[in-house]
Amino acid sequence: MLLKAGFALMLTLVAGSAVAAESYPKSYCNGLGTRSQVGLSLAKLRHKTPITSLPLSIEPTTELLQKHETVIIVAKENGFVCIQAIDRRPGYRGSTGWIEASHIEMLPTASYGHEPSWWMGYWRDGASKILFQMRDHQFWASGASQWQGRADPHFGDFQGHPIRKEGYLRINSGDENPATCTLEMIAIGSRIAVRDNNGCGGTNVSFAGVYTRWHPRPVKVQ
Repeated sequence: MLLKAGFALMLTLVAGSAVAAESYPKSYCNGLGTRSQVGLSLAKLRHKTPITSLPLSIEPTTELLQKHETVIIVAKENGFVCIQAIDRRPGYRGSTGWIEASHIEMLPTASYGHEPSWWMGYWRDGASKILFQMRDHQFWASGASQWQGRADPHFGDFQGHPIRKEGYLRINSGDENPATCTLEMIAIGSRIAVRDNNGCGGTNVSFAGVYTRWHPRPVKVQ
């Protein structure tokens, strides 16, 4: 009974939708943790929008994203987009899930495709740290991260020249081999969002997340 009621509520939230159930995405949307060939981009919601990790999941969500909220588009499938919302609180990624593509308005890349000077300095998201700088007169990025296992920590790192795409940066830490550590980065407000291909370190190490500017304390020399 509760399952039917929950699903009925979900249908109510998307009333007026012309998307057939068989066209719903079959894959799971995990926001910045989602593997996709679609480059990162930004969009604004046209109105309050229901969001779900998987539209046909056993427990349909009743969560609503607010009108005019800016979200990151990380994947597209069958008239839906997988999005990453950004929580206003540092250290929190925000909601993730599928929404109908008709509910969004893509933002022009000129509004967030910043010049290298904007990216300069340190950025941090938990145990992951990224540094943008000029090296030999070239735009350069490097980073380090770790994941603590039950016994030993697992580490990851990258370095390379960020390549400017349509509104976002792409870094291949090595060569163009798909197995090589690859990252995509996009500016959203005063923060940056990062997605990687899970090839940038040991087990469970990932740079995926939402970063804020960080000013490390200088090390005192004894």
